[in-house]
Amino acid sequence: MTTLRLFRIHLVHHSRSLFVLATIVLVMSTLTALLPRATNHLLTDALRDQVDSLTVNQRDLSAHEQGTPTPTAAADPAANDLPSASDPVWGGLDDTMREIRAEMPPLLRSLFGPGQFAMTLPTAPASPADPTVRTKANAVLSIGFDPFLADHVRITKGRAPAEVTADLPAAGHPVDIVLSDAAAKTMHWPVGQLRVTRGSGGPPIETRLSGTYAPKDRADPVWAQVPGTLVPSVFEPDGGKPIVTAVGWAEPGSLPQLVQLSSNAILSAWFPLDSSALTSGNAQAYAGQLREFVRRSHLLPGDGYLNDAEGEPTIVGATELAFTSDVPRAIDEANAASTSALAMIALFASGPLGVAAIVLMLAAGLALRQQRRSLALVAARGMSASQLRTLVGVEGLAAGVPMALVGAVIGAVILPHDGSAAAGWWPALVGITPGLLMALSPPVSARAERADLTSSGAGSQRWILDVLVLLGAAAAIVALHGRGLATPDGGVDPLLAATPLLLSLAACLVVMRAYPWVLNRLLARTARWRGPTALIGTARALRDPAAGLAAALALVTSVGIAVFSAVATTTLQHGVVDASREAVGADLVVDGRPLNPRILTTLSERADVRATAGITEQTGVPLFADNKPVFARVLFVDVAALRRVQKDVPGAVRLPPALEETSGDRASILVSKGFAKDDADLRLGDTPVDVVGTASVPSPLTTLSSWVLIDRSVAKRLGLDPGPPGRLLVSTAGPASAARDAVRALPGDAQAETPQDLANRLEYSPLVPGVRHAAQIALGTLLALCLSVIALTLVRGEASRSRQAALLDAMGEPRRRSRWLVAWEVGPLAVLAITSGVLFGLLLPRIVLAAIDLRAFTTGTVQPPVHLDPVPTILIAAGVLVAVAAGTFLAAAATRRQELSRLLRMTED
Repeated sequence: MTTLRLFRIHLVHHSRSLFVLATIVLVMSTLTALLPRATNHLLTDALRDQVDSLTVNQRDLSAHEQGTPTPTAAADPAANDLPSASDPVWGGLDDTMREIRAEMPPLLRSLFGPGQFAMTLPTAPASPADPTVRTKANAVLSIGFDPFLADHVRITKGRAPAEVTADLPAAGHPVDIVLSDAAAKTMHWPVGQLRVTRGSGGPPIETRLSGTYAPKDRADPVWAQVPGTLVPSVFEPDGGKPIVTAVGWAEPGSLPQLVQLSSNAILSAWFPLDSSALTSGNAQAYAGQLREFVRRSHLLPGDGYLNDAEGEPTIVGATELAFTSDVPRAIDEANAASTSALAMIALFASGPLGVAAIVLMLAAGLALRQQRRSLALVAARGMSASQLRTLVGVEGLAAGVPMALVGAVIGAVILPHDGSAAAGWWPALVGITPGLLMALSPPVSARAERADLTSSGAGSQRWILDVLVLLGAAAAIVALHGRGLATPDGGVDPLLAATPLLLSLAACLVVMRAYPWVLNRLLARTARWRGPTALIGTARALRDPAAGLAAALALVTSVGIAVFSAVATTTLQHGVVDASREAVGADLVVDGRPLNPRILTTLSERADVRATAGITEQTGVPLFADNKPVFARVLFVDVAALRRVQKDVPGAVRLPPALEETSGDRASILVSKGFAKDDADLRLGDTPVDVVGTASVPSPLTTLSSWVLIDRSVAKRLGLDPGPPGRLLVSTAGPASAARDAVRALPGDAQAETPQDLANRLEYSPLVPGVRHAAQIALGTLLALCLSVIALTLVRGEASRSRQAALLDAMGEPRRRSRWLVAWEVGPLAVLAITSGVLFGLLLPRIVLAAIDLRAFTTGTVQPPVHLDPVPTILIAAGVLVAVAAGTFLAAAATRRQELSRLLRMTED
């Protein structure tokens, strides 16, 4: 019989234990293959969400230049998609945009689509040509040119604009335009009506609304790149008609006939971004190439000079394009947030990975235990120790490697587009681990030996190991607190990931040191009880525990990491709520530049509005530091009203009473921490001012980092005009959503938001729910692994337990009592380990969360404090107890009964 056939027979004979080992490897390799893929998927989603949250102007590669480009034709008109009438005017610019994109690196070119462009003339009032016509709104019109207009809109009423024929349109030669449906309705401009526009310095021209349009795609970037196109801007002054500003598109090939109207035209050019090309792996390369690209400017065709009304080339047009994009900044912010997310996920995963290693060790040990007799027989017949290790090592590899390969394939099938090197080597490590564990196991014995009789001489070594583990855990704590917050480096922090396992191992050693003391006390009590079951079970747990260090470590780690996960997610939830309240600064914030006066009137008339505070930002205020002008924004606010609005709001601006003093020859101001002149001699106009306080940034009062705040009444005493507010903070007596909805129902583009709105937006972003789901998955995995550990440890002692049950039967002990030997074996250890795990889980957040920047999730200015919620902790401890009880019940029910006569003939134990 060949060696290979003998090995195959050997594997078949012990196939049950090896099948259990292979199944465990399959599950673990699948999970470890999915973990890095799911993490990459989450980080990629968070990155794209961060980029997509930018406005279109910030997100796209955009250029906005003052002046009109020189009309030039394309080098090859057949190579572009321009209308024939537009090519002589816009063809050269279209060629330039194609050349710019062709010069981009391939990686950058995959991120940005083909270039687009449009141009708008300065705004001018547009009043009806017929003086007898009365309108309900004052229209302000900007004429725009888009050679790709037909690709963006569909005409809903009337017709597209006709080409301008006169060199300079005058009476009898109107310029056709089209407006969006919303703009025409708000302007009260019917199709076919003539209006006269009068720009500053230019001749009046007649404008005719030839039609209205609706967008083919509302998400098209042209509507954001050229504001006032789809949705007009509306301002309603007190006691006057609303002022409606919008862009009306003219026939794009008519630019030469209209360019003389003004030299202050705005040329907008952009390359639209497609964030689907961004991943967490290539984002930094994109950011680097994009930063390099925006450093360069690109020349436009032509000499830059245009003819004026007399035909002289005196008008200076646009000569170059300088593109900008905030995508690199968004990538940096997403990278900082991903560092915190990776740290949290690593902490959540450290527990399941550690317990999974224990499960693999127990499964490998069980496989060896099941074949100890045959291995001992082979050893007795002359096989050397190295040959035996090779044999069992090959068994472990045969059970692990194929299943690891299958698990890696399953992970790749489930998440095919988020692979990384870790998705391959984690399953490979799981696959070879059983072979290494089995090959490195101590020599086998044909007889089972009691642990308390085979551990002589190991006491001093255990104490040394205990001291080393405790010193390692203490060193990790000191290192984390000494280092501070983790910095973005694109990877998992090894120290942060290893700290929970070190602390759980330290807690486990404490448990194992206390365990014999507890059992000895319990043994002394059970000796006085009726019936031998409790005494024998406790004695077995003390002398030869089935649930030893491995089970204790698994329980402590599982409970500790589960409790930590609950505390961490609760801390995040409360941090998001507090940060949202701090960012809004009140029950409701309303933004507009400036605010529609009807908003102030509407809110002041509502019974559920307790107080409002308007904030006005102004530039050009005569502020001097050491007699030198200071270019800083000044905020005008009613300090008393702001104090009422921000009562009981987290992070409220501290407003010293001196700000409201309006008498004397000096005034008081509040400055932001970004204001660098607070120690200089300051004056506002001719009035000296004193800095009476500083405020942190960012602030709910403004998005600026450097500003000065002064009370409105003080400003008026100094002869300054604060003007209408652009931001309004509102305090409500009831739910702020009612006041918010009332503001949103008013016409205009003002934005109203409550703290709950901001919190919901953060909750729906990928990172916060992603981290929460990671914690939930870790919790479920830990419970399943706990069941596996209990099952494997109890199966390990099943044979000995069956013999003890047979002896109890012979002694007359009822079977319903003898079955519960297992409860006395694992019960005391489980209670002690779960208690220690809960304490460890409550301590861990205070140690490791201080090293993770949770502001990446909350967007707040301060690190949120640890929030302990007893309900999840109790539920987790109860859940693990139920899992242990379920495993104990199944083991007790499955305990085999043996005949006493057969027991007396057995040689083991």
